Amino acid sequence: MDKQVMLTETFDFEGRPLPFYVFKGRACIIASDAGAALGYGDDGKKLVDRIRDDWAAELIKTKDYDVLLDEELREFRRLSALTPESGVSARTRNLTVLYESGLDRDPWDPLGHDPNWPIEVHPECY
Repeated sequence: MDKQVMLTETFDFEGRPLPFYVFKGRACIIASDAGAALGYGDDGKKLVDRIRDDWAAELIKTKDYDVLLDEELREFRRLSALTPESGVSARTRNLTVLYESGLDRDPWDPLGHDPNWPIEVHPECY
């Protein structure tokens, strides 16, 4: 398993810090953090429900998003704890992360997704 997780940047989105990570060589954000910033209920977890259920036909697991479990989750949690913005609880059983392609797909349009939203891959982060 690739053991590289790092916090590359934190964006201020809607008055809330939104950490941007690189995990296993891919840029990602924690989906519930994005959901909370966008105003989804249950502290952003309702966005995770929409990703897994309502948008399953549009968002492709492992390409646009992923659900970290077991060893992957332990590794993400362990390494993200070394960053200033760690927010993964030890009680978390699974963690949905959104990759860049997941942020650029059609389901975001009904949310009023701003195409200039500051989350994008910066080559210098790799």
